[in-house]
Amino acid sequence: TSVDLRSQGLSGTIPPQLGDISQLQRLGLSGNSISGTIPPETSKLSQLEWLNLRHNYNISGTIPAGTGKLSQLETLYLERNSISGTIPPETGKLSQLEELNLGDNSISGTIPADTGKLSQLEVLDLESNSISGTIPPETGKLSQLQVLYLYNNSISGTIPADTGKLSQLNKLALRINSISGTIPPETGKLSQLQMLNLRSNSISGTIPPETGKLLQLNKLILRSNSISGTIPPETGKLSQLQMLYLYNNSISGTVPSQLNGLPLLYTCMLGGTNHFAC
Repeated sequence: TSVDLRSQGLSGTIPPQLGDISQLQRLGLSGNSISGTIPPETSKLSQLEWLNLRHNYNISGTIPAGTGKLSQLETLYLERNSISGTIPPETGKLSQLEELNLGDNSISGTIPADTGKLSQLEVLDLESNSISGTIPPETGKLSQLQVLYLYNNSISGTIPADTGKLSQLNKLALRINSISGTIPPETGKLSQLQMLNLRSNSISGTIPPETGKLLQLNKLILRSNSISGTIPPETGKLSQLQMLYLYNNSISGTVPSQLNGLPLLYTCMLGGTNHFAC
């Protein structure tokens, strides 16, 4: 059974009676003007596989803890609403979940360690909230993860070395947080990575030479941090690289001549507070 009322100009609230449709597998109410909260009765939808409430802007309240009972749920889209509170640890029970998108809300608190139990998860998008705390090392267990968007939050601490275990990851965006420490050399194991965006944090240390192993990388954005040392010549091996933003760091030395040989590189911004020799 499916209820798909996306972009139908609906207003008002989500009726709790929806929880009585015991065979409901798909519920799509995105792109409307729905307000109010997510009724806890939705946790009775034991067959639900797809829940899409994105882009209503005015859905408020918290994510019901009972959401963790939706054992068949594969997709949860709640982005671009006014949801507050924390991410319930019970979401770690959603063993079939492939996509979790909570971006652009007012969610606070930390990323639950139980997120690491979502063994089927391919997309984790928590961007543009008020999430704090650190990135739990348990996220390194998400062996199917392809997209990790945590940008524009208040996340601190360091990038876990176990991030290098995310062998399917192709997009990693942690920009605009308060992340410190260094870029783990283990990130060089992310052989599928296409985009690495760590800009506007407090990252220090040097650019690991292992970065040169990211042969699928097309965007490397490290600007506005406290990175020092030199640009490793190994970056000249990044044959798919299109964008390289390193400006506003404390990088010095010479620009490796190998960068001139990158066939697809069209935007290369290295200046600002860096000090390169001519």
